[in-house]
Amino acid sequence: MGSIPLGNLVLAEEDDGIADIMRTNPPFVFTYSDRQKAAAILREQNLLAVPVVDKEKRFVGIITYDDVADIVEQETTEDVYRFGAVAGTERGYFASRIVNVVKRRVFWLFLLLLVNTITVPLLPGSISFLVR
Repeated sequence: MGSIPLGNLVLAEEDDGIADIMRTNPPFVFTYSDRQKAAAILREQNLLAVPVVDKEKRFVGIITYDDVADIVEQETTEDVYRFGAVAGTERGYFASRIVNVVKRRVFWLFLLLLVNTITVPLLPGSISFLVR
């Protein structure tokens, strides 16, 4: 139905009713919503927590800022692993067999080696190295 910021509650007069100090239509997420949506609401609304509701908009729980920080860290780690071509390791990167890691990364390793071989002679300081 609404939310009451702690500051409003503390500063309210004794004769103020809940309806007088609450904010109506607070932001919320559904139980089936993507977790990135909860992170976006917390960030955009500058909130410490966002309520979670079911299909009938009944209160189920909350997602706190700390929960979202953990989610963002997990997704960032997954993105970095995917970018480094080490995604898909069920047991984790350091627990994987070296052969499997090399198989996933061999294309990128050779590509980087090729690019490095081509670009190093083009660096300004490398010309004198090549002439000597």
